[in-house]
Amino acid sequence: MDEQPDATMAPDAADDPLPRPNPVVSQPGRQRYHVVGEVGQGGMGEVVCAHDGELDRDVAMKMLRAQRARDSEAVSRFFDEARATARLEHPNIVPIHEVGYNPAGVPYFTMRLVRGKTIRELIDELRQGDARAHERLHFVRRLQIVQAVCDALSYAHAQSILHRDIKPANVMVGEFGEVVVMDWGLAKQLGPEAVTSPISRSGRRVTGRGTVLGTPAYMPPEQAGGDTSAMDERSDVYALGALMYELFTLQPPHAGTSTIEVLASVIARDPVAPEELVVAGQPRVPREISLIIQRAMAREKEQRFASARDLHEKIQAYLEGRADVVCVHTAVKRALGRLATFVDEHHRLAITLLALIVCGPTFLLIALVIALLR
Repeated sequence: MDEQPDATMAPDAADDPLPRPNPVVSQPGRQRYHVVGEVGQGGMGEVVCAHDGELDRDVAMKMLRAQRARDSEAVSRFFDEARATARLEHPNIVPIHEVGYNPAGVPYFTMRLVRGKTIRELIDELRQGDARAHERLHFVRRLQIVQAVCDALSYAHAQSILHRDIKPANVMVGEFGEVVVMDWGLAKQLGPEAVTSPISRSGRRVTGRGTVLGTPAYMPPEQAGGDTSAMDERSDVYALGALMYELFTLQPPHAGTSTIEVLASVIARDPVAPEELVVAGQPRVPREISLIIQRAMAREKEQRFASARDLHEKIQAYLEGRADVVCVHTAVKRALGRLATFVDEHHRLAITLLALIVCGPTFLLIALVIALLR
């Protein structure tokens, strides 16, 4: 049978509403990227907004600092970050487009340009008492943001990859509500594949006891103590719990005048329960949310949620009114949640029962009056 031509493959030029510029792909000697502006600075590199001349779009370009371009260890870590991120194809993880060296010999990789704000910036707005920020970032929305990070981590953990640096500055909320986990520079491969994985194929990348990598206020005790070999999925769960703590209380879970003090606090102390803190401009953190945060941040790994997926499900149970009863408020909210579900599923019966409840006493009173008048 002859194949039928696909009419959508060759539209008439007169019917094509889009302009067709001359292609510029792979022209010899053409510089593909042109820096438009700066996005951010990091310890090892910088991120700029660059225009991709071949695809006519803006991208984020991360470049290693020029002075470290000849440091083989730094270059290895830089490209390992690109490889780790490229393996994680998930809506809540920033996608990698290309890796290479610029004309000056500086390593770079390009990725999707996420226009929005980091959770760090959002927390700063909330801390300043911005009424509109508090209106936009009500508690339910904050929980939804955390759930999106849970989804990203669940996917990464399924690929046996730990992030190891979850913190407010590494999660972006886009202009259209998308949540994207950034900066996988400290990512670690778990399991037997770690020996041959591109993420840790160099012996110099393998970290063990005594090495502290990450951001002190958000790292779990095992990471703060330098025992990175003890880290697993629950380590990222702790860091997400620490992010959640600050997102709801507007203050970090651990603080100090020096890095050593912060690390000591992480190892030896539990932060104040979120429900006990009074934060200007917002209601107290509900006890159910407080308990979720405290469990995620348990110092003993065995007491934390076993996975990011479990944390996601616990938050969902709270949002749906299925949270464990921990106080009178929980019992009332759970009862109201079940009543709302009943009304949704049996609305006609619910309306009938409501009518009987509202009108029943009135009918009884009328009947009593009639009986007395006879």
